[in-house]
Amino acid sequence: METRLATLNDATKIAEIEKLTFHNPWKESDWAYEIGENPVSYVLVLEEGNILLGYMSYWITFDSATVSKIAIHPSYQGRKLSTILMEEMIDDCYAKKVRFITLEVRKSNAKAISLY
Repeated sequence: METRLATLNDATKIAEIEKLTFHNPWKESDWAYEIGENPVSYVLVLEEGNILLGYMSYWITFDSATVSKIAIHPSYQGRKLSTILMEEMIDDCYAKKVRFITLEVRKSNAKAISLY
């Protein structure tokens, strides 16, 4: 398994996973903006071979980072793959001297709360 920064070529696969995991998914064009144009956005992907297993996006502004999205394809959930993405993001934030990492999560989202 490998983590890396997403490229524009990943936007389609990210949008497909997004549709499978969120009630109000971002469109492929939203992901293209996050990957290619948003100056504060970082999008990581986790892949094995040519299979995109999941992704994570976060924004860094000054000394603060905000987690915006994290998702694992339903076929690969339950394997602690989100933890790999979170650890990679934390390492990146540490290297960039980020002091705070924040996120918003609904009280009813037990899976997300257990990850964070």
